[in-house]
Amino acid sequence: MPGGGYVSSYAQAIRLLYERPAASYVFDNAALVIAERVRDTIEEWKIVDQWGAGFAQWVGKLDGLFGTICVALHLSGAAFDSILGAARDAGLTISEETALKAERIIEEFIIPSGVCFYSSMIGGFQDIPLALASFILTSTKDRFVISDFTIGVRALRGLDAFTVSKHVSVLNAGGWLTEEKGNRHATSWIVTPGLRQYFTERRERERARKGAIQEKIMAAGKERRQQNEVGRGLQHDAHVSAFNAASFKNAEAPF
Repeated sequence: MPGGGYVSSYAQAIRLLYERPAASYVFDNAALVIAERVRDTIEEWKIVDQWGAGFAQWVGKLDGLFGTICVALHLSGAAFDSILGAARDAGLTISEETALKAERIIEEFIIPSGVCFYSSMIGGFQDIPLALASFILTSTKDRFVISDFTIGVRALRGLDAFTVSKHVSVLNAGGWLTEEKGNRHATSWIVTPGLRQYFTERRERERARKGAIQEKIMAAGKERRQQNEVGRGLQHDAHVSAFNAASFKNAEAPF
């Protein structure tokens, strides 16, 4: 980079952006299509309550963040071009190319990061009973033990039996479950007869919701695997090219 390296160039770019007057930016027609697609994606994620209400509220803010990222990419690109000697006016219109880059940041980095964060943070006392209720409704079991809950409910994984029993007691008090008497602290429960029949509609909605979440996760995983395979393929091709070049050079070298 000219002018003293990367640090100096970044400083120049930030200065150019800071000195730029405030303005309103708009999408061109193609970029507007991308923006609508991102909005649809955000709406799909907003209905996912697997990771609590906090996740849905956070996702709802990504619409505005998408616009912010678009403006940042739009202006920073022009700033760095100016530093490199290819000065150009950024203008007030955000292009399809910029919107696509912002969409990729949202879908491939920000949302997956949010999923990781909220799935690790879930466990607030208000979230766990909802997760437990969903698990009980969609399960086919009529009797549950501690291990059923620690395996089937993400928020309870890694918790000790006493803590799990304390959380399950909320549903026991609500009439969903009945404790099997034995130890000092309950370790097994029976589903109240007629519970799932009473909540038949809710049970089907929960099953459909969980199926949709699973499909999203599997699709995201498949896409990441495909990207990794492409990356490994390009790396392999580069290694082969380097090997061939070295072989050619050695073949031409005099002995």
